[in-house]
Amino acid sequence: MSEEIINKDNNELELEKMEKEAVEAIVKNEIIETEIKREKEDFSQQSTSLQDKKKFFFSKRVCKFCTKQVEESAINYKNVELIKKFTMPSGRILPRRISGNCAKHQKLITREIKKARILALLPFLDR
Repeated sequence: MSEEIINKDNNELELEKMEKEAVEAIVKNEIIETEIKREKEDFSQQSTSLQDKKKFFFSKRVCKFCTKQVEESAINYKNVELIKKFTMPSGRILPRRISGNCAKHQKLITREIKKARILALLPFLDR
């Protein structure tokens, strides 16, 4: 009879241990889930702040030739200093969205850059 009582006590102790372990596992899972939620919220706040920064620093580029900052007659293959401003260090021509030129003046500049390349005033590629 005493053995039965001891076995019951052992079984109850084992059940209590298992219940405690189960409760601890549930609590750990809840903690992990809350941490994941916090990290997701922090990440979403960081990404929105980056988007705000990008919007803040964006400015519309305007064609220098249309606003008369540079004379249109200055676009010439002989004017290498001006033409170099519209080429990348690798020798490629800057696109309109980067240089800010309108279509009309971008075409003029590309035409003059190509003439200067043929006459060896500008390199085709800088390597």
